[in-house]
Amino acid sequence: MKSLTSGINHKVLIGGYINLNVIDGSAFFISGLAAMCAQSYNSQVFVLTANPISKTEVLQEILPLPNVEVIDPFRRKLEIGSLGRDSMSRENYAKLLGLVAINNSVDAIIIRDTETASFFIKQYPELAGRLSVYLTGITSLGEGLSSQLLHELKSLVESDCRFLCQTNEIRSIFAKNLDLGREECDERTFVLGPHVPDPKADFKTLFQQPRERNRFVYTGKFFKDWNTDKIVASFKAVNQGGGQLILEVAGDQFRKSEEDENFVANMKYLLHSTPGLIWHGRVPREQSREIISRCNVGIGWRSERLSNSTEFSTKILEYGAMGRAAILNRTPMHERLLGSDYPLFANSMTEFKEKVIVSSNDQEVVKNAAKRCYDLAKEHGYSRVRPSFISFIGDSRNNAIETVCKTGVDASEILSVEYFVGQEFSEFEQINCELIKIGSWVLVVSASEKTLPVPLQAQMLRMDANNWERQCEFFRDGLEMSSSEVASEAKVSDEEVLSSFKSREAAALKKVEELEGQLTAIERKYRALRASKLGSIQVQYWKMLRERQLPKFQGTGQSFLLKGMQGLATFRKRINSRKREN
Repeated sequence: MKSLTSGINHKVLIGGYINLNVIDGSAFFISGLAAMCAQSYNSQVFVLTANPISKTEVLQEILPLPNVEVIDPFRRKLEIGSLGRDSMSRENYAKLLGLVAINNSVDAIIIRDTETASFFIKQYPELAGRLSVYLTGITSLGEGLSSQLLHELKSLVESDCRFLCQTNEIRSIFAKNLDLGREECDERTFVLGPHVPDPKADFKTLFQQPRERNRFVYTGKFFKDWNTDKIVASFKAVNQGGGQLILEVAGDQFRKSEEDENFVANMKYLLHSTPGLIWHGRVPREQSREIISRCNVGIGWRSERLSNSTEFSTKILEYGAMGRAAILNRTPMHERLLGSDYPLFANSMTEFKEKVIVSSNDQEVVKNAAKRCYDLAKEHGYSRVRPSFISFIGDSRNNAIETVCKTGVDASEILSVEYFVGQEFSEFEQINCELIKIGSWVLVVSASEKTLPVPLQAQMLRMDANNWERQCEFFRDGLEMSSSEVASEAKVSDEEVLSSFKSREAAALKKVEELEGQLTAIERKYRALRASKLGSIQVQYWKMLRERQLPKFQGTGQSFLLKGMQGLATFRKRINSRKREN
């Protein structure tokens, strides 16, 4: 009896000339993109850092994922030229990206930085067909492109690479300045807007979670154009007028202002001295979401100078994914995304204070705004964005068919092709078929030999294989299905089903024993290290980090391994219990 064909992995390399130690939207873009790509069952994702990793808050979303590898060239001491102590040039970073791409035979390369991408194309023109460039530098509708940016974009357009744009506005400006026809623009560009993890529940459930009506939240950086000083001053004024508002603030990045030399000092003073303000400082993304969930309304109000921006803030999605509304500027883009009658637009300090007061008193207004933000976040969730994006960067249905045909399978034997992550997999009645995984696709191919029952294989394809716990849940569910249930569903004999289960049980037990042996060896080394003088210092260092997860550059990561072993131990107990019952 044939098992499911293991298939071909789709390897993706993600890079950006960005410091991943800094809690910043561009840094979270890299980790979020990696997390989204990794949710495809047969994907392998590589993230190359441009700085040595010393803090892990930005990477916490991807560190536990077994199919994501974070590559820190400073730790590995890769010799490609001059590496500074904590940074490298864009040219050297581009060279490293090419080496990683070649050494790992990646199928797709994504670079967030136009200048780095232009260096990459000069050094590795043969890799242009695998490259997708996330365009940076096109930030305002009213401004023209600089001569340097235009030169870089022209060199990229002349190559065979593709382009990712955050918004339709950016795509239009790009196409206009580079004289791209409509057909070429559609073929070579893809709108990759901000994306966030899918909301964990429906809107009603999220919106009704306990929260205080007078509690507001701001998460992000402290820049003059972000109006952070005016936001705090507004809350202070409302409270002095008799209000009892609470403002929770998360973030620790300050940028000096050319027009206000005292901005940073004043901002820090306000954060420390304003009654009713709780400043959390630097927090991981998960903690930031917890803060958002207990507040009534989020804040994304910015300077009027940013009203013509071609980009929109991920804050709207972060708030919306938690079922929370946001106070925002009225801009053409925000009106397009949320409607011209969105109830929490504010374009002045007076309007902002009015919306704060309304939000704390009128929950119908808040609910209306929150539902629109939730719907927008859902539209930009990983599961909605991933299928078309993965197809654009090279993991397409046609590529899967061509790949399988190269192995000798006749095209006429392909019964169906299904995208199997984030969508339901069709349950075929035919038993004489073979399921072949190619990247993010499953090809159902006719075969002379009977395979495992298709409905059971479909269950396997539906599962999210990002951690061992869920895999173990699948195996347990499979073992607990009675022979008659499976036989009835798949129309095969009890003997075939029992034989299949016994084979899988033996393989699973063997895997459990192997992993437990590895764990025992690791524990032995850990105890020996801990008993040494150096080890005791290391333990104290770990405690000082308050159990923060250390960066994972190879393997499955500490957190993933421990969770996996716990899941496997539970799985083994269930198997032993089943044996005793028999």
